[in-house]
Amino acid sequence: LSEVVLEAKRSFRTEPNHIPFPLAQTKTAVLSMPSFKKYSRKFIGIPVFLAGVATVLCLLLAHHHEKLSSTPAMTRSITSPLHPQMTLLPHCAIDNSKITLSNVERQRIFTHSSVVRQLRVKATDKDEIQRHANEVLESNRMLIAPAIQTANLAMLGPEIDKAIAGGADVVHCDIMDGHFTEKLTFGPMFVKALRKYGITAPIDVHIMADDIVDHLIQEFADAGANYITFHPEGVKHVDRSLSLVKANGLKCGLVINPGTPLSVLDHVMDKVDIILLMSVNPGFKDQGFQDITYKKAQDIKKKIDQSGRKIRLEVDGRVGNKNIFALAQSGIDMFVVGGSIFKSDDYGKVISELRGMAQNAVGVAAV
Repeated sequence: LSEVVLEAKRSFRTEPNHIPFPLAQTKTAVLSMPSFKKYSRKFIGIPVFLAGVATVLCLLLAHHHEKLSSTPAMTRSITSPLHPQMTLLPHCAIDNSKITLSNVERQRIFTHSSVVRQLRVKATDKDEIQRHANEVLESNRMLIAPAIQTANLAMLGPEIDKAIAGGADVVHCDIMDGHFTEKLTFGPMFVKALRKYGITAPIDVHIMADDIVDHLIQEFADAGANYITFHPEGVKHVDRSLSLVKANGLKCGLVINPGTPLSVLDHVMDKVDIILLMSVNPGFKDQGFQDITYKKAQDIKKKIDQSGRKIRLEVDGRVGNKNIFALAQSGIDMFVVGGSIFKSDDYGKVISELRGMAQNAVGVAAV
């Protein structure tokens, strides 16, 4: 096209009334001298403009690539002030003492049994995630499990990232069906989405449902849960439902409401890995912490000791710095904490303080 236009311009200079052969073959009208100048500028300008745009884009891409290549994976290596034995994650942006994880590479650092272990796995590697979740549960560490329903659900992935980076051990999901409880919360798709996002921390699923518990157990197992607890009041056969969780390779447990008799545990202590003690009634708002929880925790702890098995005693409901010391003294070693973490300005500080109080209550050294 450029050659045709140049030939046409030369022809018009010598023979203004002559149209070159290539243009004469078109079915367009004969162009006058002024109109031809207009079209020649247009046709020449388009390829020149496109070439210029392509050149600029190539230069920008080359500059961006050079910048990425020259940027180190971690500009500085620092130690967490909350956990001196734990190095903060690579690929973190440190801004005003706040930790923001990038999507460059999902890494989780877990600390337990006096061992600092860096777990680098794909979120789809269920076997490795479950192995690590088992190690966390079997450790001697006081476990802090943030309850995600109190987080900013529009930013759930980054919220959990910040909690884990701040020292949280387990992600706790309260599953309410709107029948067993008044509230309706999450389904298996939330757990699946967290795994797809890149969360590799243990996920603790507490099912509050009627009739469909066995169905939900399978759904949450497929979605990526590691621990599943449920209420004996919500199932027809407690033993069978516990066995279903076990059959999926997960850790199982029962939930004890304030009014649930402890005798329900008598014949399943050989199966449960977790006993979740509710210090409030599930699914109801504006409840206060029930002081009977301390006595029930002590009684359950005796059953655990008599069983000779490593069973976690977990508590859920209004847990915070006002009662975590006494709860730990009563035998509890896994704490579900909601608003105290996610409504604070510094997740790591709150988690560290809560764990420190629980450890001091039983004289457990920080690990």
